[in-house]
Amino acid sequence: MTQPHTDPKKTIVFTIEIKNRELIPKCLLAYFFAQAGFRVYIGTFRSVNELRHRFKNVVFLHKSGYGRRAPGFKRSMTEHFCVLDEEMGAALIPSRLREIFEIRYSDFSSPTYDSVLTLNETHKEVLSRMPNMKGIDIQATGWPRVDLWRPDFIPIYETRVSALKEALGDFTLFVSSFGATSSKVYSKLRRSTTSQIERDYLDATEAAFTAYIELLRYLDKRITHCIVVRPHNGESSKDWEDILCGCNNIRVISDGDVTPWVLAAKRVLTYRSTVALQAALAGVPVVQFQVSDLDGKGEVPVYLVSECLNERDAVFATLERPVAPEERELTRTRARAVLQEHLGEPSGPLACERIVSYFHTVPCSKSPPIQPTALERSVFKAWHLIKYLEHLALKPFRRLLSRHFPPYRLDRFEKVPGGIQATEVQALLEKISIGHCRNNAATLACYNVSNNLVCLESTKPSQ
Repeated sequence: MTQPHTDPKKTIVFTIEIKNRELIPKCLLAYFFAQAGFRVYIGTFRSVNELRHRFKNVVFLHKSGYGRRAPGFKRSMTEHFCVLDEEMGAALIPSRLREIFEIRYSDFSSPTYDSVLTLNETHKEVLSRMPNMKGIDIQATGWPRVDLWRPDFIPIYETRVSALKEALGDFTLFVSSFGATSSKVYSKLRRSTTSQIERDYLDATEAAFTAYIELLRYLDKRITHCIVVRPHNGESSKDWEDILCGCNNIRVISDGDVTPWVLAAKRVLTYRSTVALQAALAGVPVVQFQVSDLDGKGEVPVYLVSECLNERDAVFATLERPVAPEERELTRTRARAVLQEHLGEPSGPLACERIVSYFHTVPCSKSPPIQPTALERSVFKAWHLIKYLEHLALKPFRRLLSRHFPPYRLDRFEKVPGGIQATEVQALLEKISIGHCRNNAATLACYNVSNNLVCLESTKPSQ
């Protein structure tokens, strides 16, 4: 293990819930923070919570409000609680933002929360008008995940993209974003809310889910290439395999980050997913099926970059059609225009740079590195092993139970396969450094502090 610097530094803590979606953008942001002199910790919720008593006066950067746990974290370890909410994105209907935000941020208040980082200026303005957000600093910074859509960072994925093209040839990527895969789950979700906007959302999502299942079965009998179904992070691959049982040209694969799959695909088929913007910006044409006015067809960015079709025959014909270079360039051009209008200038400062610049203006104390005892590390490692063996033993029963009492919920090991390891983070940092044309990942120390908790910091003396 690389020995930590003992000098105090401004310290920031990131948590990871879904590794496939969050680790690379969090590593990108950590890279910029570490180069700016911060000490950065990346870990799972559980690993951070286990060592909460060791952290003092840190910046806690979280993906949501963390509900009832937020006040405890603020009292025990956090000097500045910041929310970078990457769920509130480019698939939201602009005309209904206020209603959506009033649900999402209803329990936010100062002094528990210090700041919220938003996707764009529009989101910032809507949040700023909410009475309960008074005293919370709201900044329009953009998302690190969107930074990775830029051409500079495409080389991060080149090896994986080449391997996928060689293995699959031409394929259509279907990116699911329904979040639920049975009528039982939709009924259960509707019963659990009193919000009309949430019920409208669930009605539209269930109708789309049914339509897409019929579409996929129709395409399977006619299409001449493979369709790869990429389940949403909250969906079970096994459920999708059961739904599409008997389909010969469809494969259900949930493997790693979605980006190389997008870059390797001939076209992307999806419904209301931010991946539509990512694909279009990379020149991969996007198709969406039976988009309704309730979905916000004429105003939501993810639809504006897509070819929205209502007939199954039209979808089939489009997916079968070769993708000419002119179509790819037209797709990119349209995506850049939409991105500039809704998310800001795509060639301006990176969101990571904006976020780091913001925290240079935030008063933050410096803290020494946390150093768990050997006993603590051993106990956490042993407990992790026990829970992993329990996970293996119970997994078949959980899947069986979910068929009768859906949905199937991913456990901690399925959300973070392989854990959070310094070797993996270091490899990502080296690729990010090359993509950013700095080639200075070697100046960063990266080491495991405890189970599923990695520290990253510059090897240069702190200022």
